[in-house]
Amino acid sequence: MKKILNILLLGILITGFNVYATGDKYNKDKDKDKKDNTSTASASMGIHGQVLDAITGEVLVGVAVKLEETKNTVYTDFEGKFRFNSIKPGNYKLYLEMISYRKEIQNIKIEFNNKQSIKIQLIKI
Repeated sequence: MKKILNILLLGILITGFNVYATGDKYNKDKDKDKKDNTSTASASMGIHGQVLDAITGEVLVGVAVKLEETKNTVYTDFEGKFRFNSIKPGNYKLYLEMISYRKEIQNIKIEFNNKQSIKIQLIKI
């Protein structure tokens, strides 16, 4: 059972790196097209974090992390970490999903010139 889960997570993770790289490139290209100074300011703002199992404290690999207002989704890496760069200030909803875990929704506030770091624990169902 663990081997099947590990193979499934590895497949999700490989797909996630592709989506992560594409999403990051998209954000950079989008910011280059802007004519005002907001792209320069937003380059230093973002959110990053780590996702853990609530009971064991183990890092969770391959968790889908979606920033609702940007429509971007990334997946946690082998250390359970994720990152969204170049985010405008404002209120966002962060959705986290993984097979066998309860879906988690976090309200996040990004402030001007601030990178936010969070740790999120998912509960196994």
